[in-house]
Formats: sequence, C-alpha cells, structure tokens
Amino acid sequence: MRKSLIPAALKKRVALFAALIFFSFVLVAVGSFDAKASGGSIFGDDMVVAALKLSGFKKKTAAPPAETAPPPSVEEAPAPSEPTKMVEEAAEDEPSAAEAVEEATTEEPADEVVEEAPPEAPPAEVAEEAPAMEPAAEVVEEVAPAALAPAPVPVEDEVEDIEEEDLPMPVAGGELLIESKPSGIKVFVDGEELGVTPLAVEGLADTSHEVILYHPEKGAFSQVSESGVGKIYVDLTEEGGLGVGVLKIESAPDNVRVDIDGKRAGLTPLTQPVVAGLHKILLSKDGFVEKEISVEISAGETATVSEKLEERAGSMLVIVQPSGAEVILDGHSLGIAQGPLKIADVPPGIHELSAVKDGYVAWSRNNVKVQRERTETVLISLQPQTSEANVRIYTDPEGARVWLDGKEIGVAGPDGVGFNTEKGTHILRMEVNPAVTPGYRPLQVSISFNEDVVNYKEQPIKLPIIDEAFINATRLYERGENEEALAFLDRVDPGRISYPESRIMVVDILKELRRTTEIPAEFEKLFAQPIYRKNPVLNLAMGYWTIQAARQAGNAEAVDLLIKGLEALDRCVESMDYFPADERQVLALKAHYYSGIASELLFGLSAEKKHVKKGVQAWEMFFARLNTSEETLGSDWVNKAKKHQKNLVYLEKKLGR
Repeated sequence: MRKSLIPAALKKRVALFAALIFFSFVLVAVGSFDAKASGGSIFGDDMVVAALKLSGFKKKTAAPPAETAPPPSVEEAPAPSEPTKMVEEAAEDEPSAAEAVEEATTEEPADEVVEEAPPEAPPAEVAEEAPAMEPAAEVVEEVAPAALAPAPVPVEDEVEDIEEEDLPMPVAGGELLIESKPSGIKVFVDGEELGVTPLAVEGLADTSHEVILYHPEKGAFSQVSESGVGKIYVDLTEEGGLGVGVLKIESAPDNVRVDIDGKRAGLTPLTQPVVAGLHKILLSKDGFVEKEISVEISAGETATVSEKLEERAGSMLVIVQPSGAEVILDGHSLGIAQGPLKIADVPPGIHELSAVKDGYVAWSRNNVKVQRERTETVLISLQPQTSEANVRIYTDPEGARVWLDGKEIGVAGPDGVGFNTEKGTHILRMEVNPAVTPGYRPLQVSISFNEDVVNYKEQPIKLPIIDEAFINATRLYERGENEEALAFLDRVDPGRISYPESRIMVVDILKELRRTTEIPAEFEKLFAQPIYRKNPVLNLAMGYWTIQAARQAGNAEAVDLLIKGLEALDRCVESMDYFPADERQVLALKAHYYSGIASELLFGLSAEKKHVKKGVQAWEMFFARLNTSEETLGSDWVNKAKKHQKNLVYLEKKLGR
C-alpha cells in the first residue's frame, strides 16, 4: 500500500472543508438570492459562524464515518431557515474528499434548486457565481488521492487533545470597585495594601479575594469578593470592626520583609489589619537569620510585635607560617594551627586575633573585621625571636652625648645614635655640652629594650631644661635660707620638669618651719596633674601629712583635711603594686595604718558611724597583710595598731546595738 505523504490531520480538515462547500452550494441555491441582491455575503453571517465551528472547534457528538453513504440529494436538504441544523447533519455524514468534489461540481442539484428558488432571483446568476469556488476545488483536487486512504479519524479525537492543554488562571473581565463612608480608608486585598477608598482594582483572578478596610480609629472591616469584580461598600459609621484586629510589626534593623500566613505583607515598620485568630509571621532580610513567630490576635485588638534579627555569622581563614602556633581570638584559644585554620560562626564586627609560638615574636591585631556571610582571610608570618635589640636614640635637643650602662656610645645627632644591646633593662645617661647648647641638665633614666627594633625618632628623649628659679632656691635652701628659698620655689612653672622636686622641697622647708597645716596644699598642687595623682608614694605622704595637719587645725578644717587624706590613702591602696619592690610590704602596711588612724580621728570629730566601719576594715587589712610576710613595721607599730583596732571594734559593736 502506498503511504500517503499528506498528514492525517490535514486530510480531515480537507474532508470537512469539502463538505462545507457542498452544503454551501445548496444554501446558495435555496435561500441566498436576497443576500446577493442586497450586497451581503454569499454565504450569510450564520453560515460563516457555522463553518468556523465545523472547521476547527469542538463538536458535541461525532458519529462514525459512513464508508458507503451516498451523497446527500438536494431533496433532503433542510429548509434555508435552519442553516445551523443543516451544518450539523452535514458534519455527521462527513463524505470523503472525492465525493465532496463530485457533489460540488455536478449541475443537476443546482438546476433543481433553481426551480424551487423564489421567482425574483434569476437562476442563471447562481451558475455565474459557481466559479468563485474554484480555488477551493483546486485545493481539494490536489489532495484527492486521500480518498483512497482509510477513513479519517473522528474529530472527537482531536477535540480531546485540545481539552487536555493547560489553561491559564481565569482573569475577571471587569474591575472591583471599593468604596467606603468616610472615604480615604486604607484598602488591603489579599494582605497587600493597594491604596485608599474610593479604589478601582483591575486584573484580579476570577476567584475569591479577601478585602480589608482599615481605619486607625474605627478599626478594620473584612469583606470577601467571590469573583474579583463588582462593588464593595462599607459604612464605617454604622458597622463595627468585629472579627478583625491590627498587627503592628517593628524590627531591628528596619526594612525587614514581612510574610503573614505565607503572603507577603510589606516591609517593617508595618501596620497590617488581619482577621482575628492565630497568624504566623515570618521576618526575613538578606544577611540576617530568618525569624518566625506566631501571634494570637482578637477582634478589635492591636497587637505589637517587636523583634530583633540576628546577623548571619561570618568566618575567618587563618594561615600561620610557620605552623604549630596557638591562635587566640578575642582572648579565647582556638588551639594549635597545624595548617590553614577555618573559624566558623564568627559574629560580624571587629575582633582581636593573635598567634604565639615558642621561639617566635608574638603576633597580634586588634582590628580584624569580619562581615556577615563572608570569610576574612588573615595571613600571619611569625618572626624568630632574637636575644639582641637594635636601638636608635634621638634626643631633644639634638647633639646629646649618650652613655649605656656607663659606657659612652656616641652623640645623638640629626640621625640619632644607634647600637645593639641585650634585651632587658639598662641605664641610659644623656647630657649636652653647656658651651654649645646651654640651659639643659643631664638626664639619667632606667629603660627597658624588649623588642627586636626600638626607635625613638617619633618620641625623642627630652632633656630637662635648667630652671633658674629652682637652681636659686636649691642654693638658698642648702645655705639654710628657707624663707628666701620659698620665694624662689613659688616661681617654678608647673610645666617645668623640676616642678615636682620644687614641691617636695617646699614640704621639707614647711616641716622645718613647723608650718604643718600648709603641707597638704603642696601635694594638692601636684595632684592637679593626673600623672602625679596616681603615684602611690605621693598619696601615702599626703595621707600622713593630713593627719599631722589635722591635729593642729580647728574642727572644721581638720575634718576637711582628713577626708582629703583618706581619699589619697585609698588611691595609694589601689596602686600598691607600683611601690618599689624592696619597700612594698612596709609602705603598704603604713597605708593601712594611716587609714585606720584617720578614720578614728574623723569619727571623733564628726560622730559618723561610717568612719568606724571604714577604720575596722583598714585594721583588718593591716593585720591580714602583716601575717602574709615576715617583714613588719616593728613591735611599737604593731602594738599601737592592736590598740586602735580594739577601740574601733568596740565602738562598732556598741553603735550596732
């Protein structure tokens, strides 16, 4: 059997079109003369519609093709007033393409139709119109061999294929008009704020939609649109906002996306009306950990939700050379890095990172910045430790001769003076030639070199300027001319390096002159400069001299002196570790001793119980420290301390009753 080259679908369409041509001729002959006379379509509008239905659209029923059915006769044609019925019957018969051509070209049915046509329509004109169908006939002739092929597949099979195609969501053909009294009310459709009333919403899907109107004072009002078209009107002056509440959602940071019950609602801060009941709220933002919460809201209630989102952590990749170093992050050891070390879940921000290894100089950075969801790579190269320090000394003024541990090493000129020495503490002495650079005194300091490289270019060592007033005062004091010396000491500028020495010299002179009450004021002049306020030796001396001065002053002045003395002794106790090591125990015991004495004197002058309690604490600390070391102040000091302690303990018990 010869295989047809014409697709089956095309065969079916050609057969249908041939049947259409045949029955069109019948209709033309029977009832279309009036249409032609009036200038209308030769087929008629109804016929065009029927033809379109037949050629490509769904047919309700389809009978199996009749293989031997004869061509329908003209006599069996339905009346012209029923064109639709005629087309349906033609579709049921479905003649083959060859039969359709034969019926389309025969003239006998046309003659019979002419005889039955109305008298005012000339029969000859029908024959003249027949050539207009020749193009269609030619198409049919080209596919005529299809008549020898098996019967075409029923149209119903093709219709089933069309029905199986996925169709888009139906869209409402109109708009949803939302109005309210009063107007200007916020409108939410399916959780999304679209505007204020009056509002026309177009393009909604042909399904149900939840519409909420929200007024900050009247409350929220819920309506349902079943199709997405129509009109919704709400009178807020009469209706109550029952069944709807309001969610106020805040977050840190702002502009966090809010999803309510799976629908996007907007960005924080957000005020959203919702139907009363339980709602799930999802907060999300790039770079932050999502947070889901549940909120139960009642009708007419306004619920406030305030949440803080945690930033997503970052990480570090630490590469240390050589390996085997201990890595420390923000004070917490992360172990030994034998290779690249990945540190996960590092909070975003600034961190301190360090690495240590025996035999190598410790490495540290306090400004390692970690960003969320990113990995910060840190390369660490440890340098071997050396036993020597490379030092370069600069002086102010330039040109000072420099000695290291008693050995002259050179002159600190414009480029300083450099040398290598063992790491540790050394004695450094510097002085300028007074004939070349007058006005400066020699300077000797104890200094430590602990780094591999030490350079004083940015902070040159300043030599003390010779203070003529202090020099003259020193000469007068040595000659015993105390009053004259005091006059020069008062001229020493506080900015001079000799100022602290000048105040100590004043204290010594006032002590010799028995002007004890003036001594504490000289320490206060020193304490005006923060650097001296923390000096434990000066604070201890201040405490002692306030006690001596209080014994010679009146009550009001004595109380003021003792309070200042106790403050100085408290600062002394806080900084005991800065006492010289060989005198630390003795000086610390004296600090507690003077605190106990001053507290007892203050109680005697003011009768305030708080001074008794402070004195008892001072003596407890005195004896606790005394028992931790063999060093002591001597038996006289200890015996007096026991006496004063016993007295204050007795007072504490008595006052406590």
